[in-house]
Amino acid sequence: MRFPRIADSRPANLPHSYRALFSQGILSTTALRALPRPVDIIVEKDSDRLYGKQIRNHVWMRQIPERSFVTIEPSVRLSTPEFTYLQMATVISLPRLASYACEIVEGYSLNQGGRSFHARPPLTNLGLLAPYLSKCAGARGVCGARKTLSYAVEGFRSPAGTSLALLLTLPARLGGYGLPTCASNHRIDLAESWERYLRTPYLPADLAWPTEMVAMEYDNIVRQRVAPPLGVTPPLRTGLFAQRSDDLRSQLLG
Repeated sequence: MRFPRIADSRPANLPHSYRALFSQGILSTTALRALPRPVDIIVEKDSDRLYGKQIRNHVWMRQIPERSFVTIEPSVRLSTPEFTYLQMATVISLPRLASYACEIVEGYSLNQGGRSFHARPPLTNLGLLAPYLSKCAGARGVCGARKTLSYAVEGFRSPAGTSLALLLTLPARLGGYGLPTCASNHRIDLAESWERYLRTPYLPADLAWPTEMVAMEYDNIVRQRVAPPLGVTPPLRTGLFAQRSDDLRSQLLG
C-alpha cells in the first residue's frame, strides 16, 4: 500500500506559512505534545514536506508494506517497531543498529540521552521482524537491516547484557570478537543437591553457548548501580562460581 493520507491533509499548494501552522497543529495533539523535539515524520514526496523548527522530514517514496503504522489518534499514525527498525538502518551504523534491534526485542528501553533505562515488555520479536523485512525488497537500508538482524539476541533485560553479547559475537570488522551467536538467560537445570541448596530447580545464565557447554556471567552491579543486600552473595554467583571442579561444571552445564 502507499503511504496513508491523514484525513485532514492540506492541499499541496498551501503557502509555507500555512504549512507551518498545520505542522504546529499536528504537534499539539495529545499523542505528540510530550515528545522531545524535533519530531521525525515521514512523507511520500518532497512536496509533502511540513515546515517548522520542531519537525524533521523524511521522504519515503517506495511502497510501504502492511504492519508499518498504527493509529494512535485520528490524525496521527505512528511507525511500528518493525518499520522504525528499517528506517533506523538508513541513519545509524551496523553495530548501533544491532544494539537497537536487541533493544526493541528485549525487556528494556533506553531513556533520553542513553545513560539510563527502564523496564518494559518487548516491542516486537525476531519472528515478526524477519518476515516484515522480506516484504521490503529494494527499500533503502533493507540489506543492512536483514544482516544485522542475525546478530540480535532476545531475552536480555538490560543494556549491559546486550553490550556484552554484541562485543563478543559481532564480527571483527564491526568491532566484535566474532564468537557464535549466544543465548541470553539460558536455563541451566541443577543437580538435585544444588537444587536443595539454592532452593531453585534451575539458574539462568546471562550468556550461554549451549552446544559448546559454555556459560558466562557478568557483574552488573557497577553498570546498573543495583547492589545486593549487605553480606548476601547472589545465589547465581554462588551456584556457578563457588567451586571450580570439573564435576560441578558438568552438573551445571550438562
